[in-house]
Amino acid sequence: MSRAGALARAARWIARGVAALALAAPLLVGLAPAPARADERWGEVVSAPFARAWAAVVAGLQREGWEIDHADRALGLVVTTSRRLAGEPQGARTLTQRVRLRLAVTPLGPERTAVTVVREVFLREWVLGLVRDEPVVAHDAARAPRPGPETRVLDAIRAAL
Repeated sequence: MSRAGALARAARWIARGVAALALAAPLLVGLAPAPARADERWGEVVSAPFARAWAAVVAGLQREGWEIDHADRALGLVVTTSRRLAGEPQGARTLTQRVRLRLAVTPLGPERTAVTVVREVFLREWVLGLVRDEPVVAHDAARAPRPGPETRVLDAIRAAL
């Protein structure tokens, strides 16, 4: 067998192996357990039109002292600025644990609106002005959800309605 023939046969063998791996990869990924994130989701359906629920969400966040970083009424999305949970500034390099809230306001009809609050916990590394955020992965996926700022925000939204 010539060298060119051997190379062609090796290329076909590699191509078949890559194709088989491409077909098997989604199956293998689907079987692997996904890491649990430290996000906790809370929500409820309120008896109010979207416009009134949106105003109540903004008022509830302000009442609880959360500043709004990004709000898009067309998408029904509100993201708050982050707050520091742990860690102190230490000069040129800082590693802190932070939390922010992500709220989704979804109309379910003319007089019903769903409000969902997600607490996102992440590590923020600050090195000489460069910021990198990394989500915190929970070690115990079966832990019971603890009420936190999201329940207080939902209470404030209910009070604003």
